[in-house]
Amino acid sequence: MAETPSYIKTLLIPNGRKAPGRKVWSIDLEQTWLPFFLATNTAGETHISSEALGAPLTLAYNSDRTVKFSKMGRPVFRVEKELSDKVKMVRENFAASLASYAKQVYQANPDGYKAEVSKAQEAGKPIMARDRQAIDEALTTVLERAMHGLAERKPERGQFNATAKDAYYAQQPQYYLLGLGVSGLTFRAFAKVRLASSYVNLFVDIAGPLKSASVLSGY
Repeated sequence: MAETPSYIKTLLIPNGRKAPGRKVWSIDLEQTWLPFFLATNTAGETHISSEALGAPLTLAYNSDRTVKFSKMGRPVFRVEKELSDKVKMVRENFAASLASYAKQVYQANPDGYKAEVSKAQEAGKPIMARDRQAIDEALTTVLERAMHGLAERKPERGQFNATAKDAYYAQQPQYYLLGLGVSGLTFRAFAKVRLASSYVNLFVDIAGPLKSASVLSGY
């Protein structure tokens, strides 16, 4: 098997240093990217302008050339485009080098690589199954709580998915009785009802049903 390149070995050794500054591609700008690009300029590998290296963070502006502020009210700074483009290039080359290394190892030791893949897949199966079960149980609990605690109200857009809506409306009565009375114009009994899942109120004549009930009660 071919010897592992030194740059790959270096990537896998923890150095314990943590940089707290501005990150570009999750790597500190001041402590890593600037020294790196200053070194590549010195070696003649890059020709980044002194302005970009001297002022790597510049004030951002809106389309009308006014200073851009964040939602917190702070001025927004962006990484100088010349530096940002170089970081993007390094990132793409880095990803390509990792893919190239994986390909080299596979070609040099295909059986060992396949064995590692199989071992990882087998080890991951119970973990994935456990996570799927946990998600299913959590969704079931959330749905049950939502359906249990829903007060009858006018549905709002996007409040429920289609399944929850069907189940919700199936459990609702068709109307709610708000009161009974007698009309002062017709002297007939009526009921005031509200349609379910609506603010519409109806006045329903119930003199006929009440008359039938009174006749039956006389037997």
